[in-house]
Amino acid sequence: MTTYVTWEYTKGDPRKFNRFAFLISRYIRLTPQLAIVILCFFLLPLFGDGPMYKQVTEDKAEVCYNNWWINLLYMQSYVNSEKLVS
Repeated sequence: MTTYVTWEYTKGDPRKFNRFAFLISRYIRLTPQLAIVILCFFLLPLFGDGPMYKQVTEDKAEVCYNNWWINLLYMQSYVNSEKLVS
């Protein structure tokens, strides 16, 4: 889809492609959904209750508490890659 839209915008001329504008528009388009998912992980321990619920959810939420800013900058493959949210 990205290739098709870019091809339509540039009409095949690579000089018309603006990398900075492409990166900014992609960041603005993808970040709100990621922020919503991160917010859900922050609130996940509050959504339920049960004998195993806290044990399962707190581990996932703790990783998100520590690395939320890395994910919003899309650097999760480069910084703390051993602690990726699983």
